[in-house]
Amino acid sequence: MPVAYLYFEPRIFGLNKSVQGFKPYPDGIVRLAGVTLAK
Repeated sequence: MPVAYLYFEPRIFGLNKSVQGFKPYPDGIVRLAGVTLAK
């Protein structure tokens, strides 16, 4: 049976300016693949 979500809670991410490549996903799981820190 398919699932239909009736509510969405927006997520807020605070990042340091040196963080590059971060991409938020709507499922709320933080994926760090491709995330780097600039010098």
